[in-house]
Amino acid sequence: KIRKEYLELWKSQVADIQSINTKVKSDCIMAGTFLNYFIDNIPWIHIDLGVSTFVKSVALSYGVNLLYLFIQSV
Repeated sequence: KIRKEYLELWKSQVADIQSINTKVKSDCIMAGTFLNYFIDNIPWIHIDLGVSTFVKSVALSYGVNLLYLFIQSV
């Protein structure tokens, strides 16, 4: 369930929702909140698969690892 304060950040005076909110820095949370507006009555999950960390110049993605562990556990 998306928290109400995140839903409030997408409100617009000229459209149903804003397509971007430059005041918020938590991109993966905002991406999931944005998707919430287009998904009705089905269970869903948002996993941000983008690169988030570099260790010794190697890009690591917590989303890919999370998805892999989730698939293994099902």
